[in-house]
Amino acid sequence: MSFLLIAGSPTQPSRSATLLKQASLQLARAQHHVMRLDIRALDSQALVLADCSHPSTTRATQQLVQAWHHAIACNSGPWAHMSMSGPQT
Repeated sequence: MSFLLIAGSPTQPSRSATLLKQASLQLARAQHHVMRLDIRALDSQALVLADCSHPSTTRATQQLVQAWHHAIACNSGPWAHMSMSGPQT
């Protein structure tokens, strides 16, 4: 099974990045394929202009399509939260 872990925090290091790192380690130990998408690595101009042909947005789209499950981590106040999506098993 494949997982895409999406980090959206504007700061590095962050609580949400730490949460995703721990999730990644546990998923890898369970023999799952883990990919990571750091929103900060996407080209900001391509995002603002909705340039879907830009290499960074193309890569992100390909990762979203390839992953069976998605996990998004973000900071909210003093806590880091993670949300998962994917088919129900």
